[in-house]
Amino acid sequence: MFLVRGPLRSSAGYANDFASPYVASRLWLQQQNAYDSTRFLSTWQAAGAPSGDVYANPSSYHCIYPPTTIAILAPLATLSWPVAWAGMQVLSCLLYGIAALRLAKLTQQGTGSRQVVGLIVFALIFAPVHSGLHVSNIVVLTAALLLWSSSELLLSPATTSLMPALGLGLALSLKPSLVPLVLLWLLATRRWRPLLVAAALPLAAFGVFLLRQSGQPWLHSLLTNQHFLFGYGSGSISATNLTRYDRIDLQLPIYILTQQRQLAVGLAYLAAAALVVLVLATWLRAQPLHRTLDNDLLLLSCLLAIGLIPYYQRYYSACILLLPAVWVVRNHTCIRARVLLACSPLFLLNTSIISRVISDAPTPHPYLLGRLSDTLLNAHVCWLILLIACTLTWQLRDSLRAARA
Repeated sequence: MFLVRGPLRSSAGYANDFASPYVASRLWLQQQNAYDSTRFLSTWQAAGAPSGDVYANPSSYHCIYPPTTIAILAPLATLSWPVAWAGMQVLSCLLYGIAALRLAKLTQQGTGSRQVVGLIVFALIFAPVHSGLHVSNIVVLTAALLLWSSSELLLSPATTSLMPALGLGLALSLKPSLVPLVLLWLLATRRWRPLLVAAALPLAAFGVFLLRQSGQPWLHSLLTNQHFLFGYGSGSISATNLTRYDRIDLQLPIYILTQQRQLAVGLAYLAAAALVVLVLATWLRAQPLHRTLDNDLLLLSCLLAIGLIPYYQRYYSACILLLPAVWVVRNHTCIRARVLLACSPLFLLNTSIISRVISDAPTPHPYLLGRLSDTLLNAHVCWLILLIACTLTWQLRDSLRAARA
């Protein structure tokens, strides 16, 4: 299932998700404007992509990945398109497999136990990972680095090795939108050395990027690309974007309900900020009684789930929820773990496809029933992410209260 629904469904024959940062990095190596959308097609095809008419989503022409991603992907950008794409996919699969095995260690069960086997099977049939590999997005590579690094730090809290910290730094550089709250976890748990290294690596990558972009209007081009993507492209939450139901952040259902873009953005960020404040306040009040593997794992799980709420995230971003799955396996007798376990089947299939079919069905009252069904049913994964974040936060509060008692 993993192979057929993941890498074997992917293809280098069209401008997939990897094409955008790959071309931007290639332009950067040539000391051209990395975010120049007018040079995308010629640069991509000159690197060995199919010539002639090929399918390419217009959003792929407009790179919005940050400068850190461009610099980190430079080694792959030196290769031809088919080789670089295949290398990225193979590396993503290998690192994800290693991460899943290390996460299995966190269950602290025997190799052949039901918990370990169940977790590894779930990791292999986890639909967000299939989705990321299918469209060749670097999200799987990023999540694999994050999951592996986090598991190493959880297994050995006092480790002096720089490798986990470098892994977190690479993840933060590749896709900053996926893992920013990990820095809060490192700060709250006083892991100073990993925090400094993980924060320094993106800064260093940004500095390297600037060295080769001197005199180029890259910032203006980046902002123009962002305006296109979120205004008219695949990142838009308006009804004109047929792929908007693939989003899992809270902006989507709020916008569907209110039709107010700024209100949707504000309320989504407010909800995430409130949960972060609650989590950190609860954690800090419980010091120093909370330093157990379960609570440490629970804190990171809370922050990762909350990080999916406020801003643009697609279905494949949910692959980082494999870490909360470890807590569920470790605490499968807990009522809230069972609640999360009951939610897990919804991550065995990308149900946004069903949402698109439902959204096309006629409704008796398009202004009332249509909007409500759109908000509750078609954006159901967004609410599911919020439920997961709230459930984990509630459990963390009760666990830390028990530790204080």
